[in-house]
Parts: sequence; C-alpha cells; structure tokens
Amino acid sequence: MIIGSGRPAFSLPEIDQLDGALRPKSQLINLGSDMLFDLEFS
Repeated sequence: MIIGSGRPAFSLPEIDQLDGALRPKSQLINLGSDMLFDLEFS
C-alpha cells in the first residue's frame, strides 16, 4: 500500500544510461503482510 508521496528526502540527478544508476546495498525485511526495503546510500 502506498499512502502518499510523503516529504521529499533527497534529489538525484537524471541519468542517461542504466550503468549510471545508483545500486544501493539493500535489505528486505518481512513485516508479516508488509515488506520493508532498507536501502543504504552511504
């Protein structure tokens, strides 16, 4: 369920090709009927 766009957290520049895309370290956390995607941008 997405309940709104929320507050902007950060702004990223556009990319021209997928090899310029960010690929943050991620962890998927099962919360019963929900899932949390924890992304590390450091």
